Amino acid sequence: MAKQANVPILVAINKIDARNADIYRTKRMLVEAGIQAENQLTEVLVLQAKLLNVMADPIGLVDIHRGKLCTAIVQRGRIISEVSPGYPAELYGWKYLPSTGELVVEVKNEKQAKSAFRAGEQRMQKLFLQKNNTIWENIAKNCNIIEA
Repeated sequence: MAKQANVPILVAINKIDARNADIYRTKRMLVEAGIQAENQLTEVLVLQAKLLNVMADPIGLVDIHRGKLCTAIVQRGRIISEVSPGYPAELYGWKYLPSTGELVVEVKNEKQAKSAFRAGEQRMQKLFLQKNNTIWENIAKNCNIIEA
């Protein structure tokens, strides 16, 4: 139905940490159904959130003892050896709250944080340029350009 309506389809594969989870089988089934699996989903979603200016409540939750709070989904590793990938974790002590969909990276010091920020900024710029080039290529393929 979504294909007939020519609307994008977003599929999230969850519970990948389950004992019998088979991500590759799931992706094969999606491809067989004509749905292309996107491996860079996180980066694409973050880029889209930034382009659409999707943001969290700027005030957010504030605990008088712990500071500003946000909830993040762990993608890899563990937070305080209690929260596994795929599960939410409450993070506190923020000076500035991250935007919705923003990638949160643990670093040891401010120098490492600045380096991670610059790398992320460059990656986002590259994704943005790739996305725009693809859009213009599609327009060029589907339009007859008439020069005056």
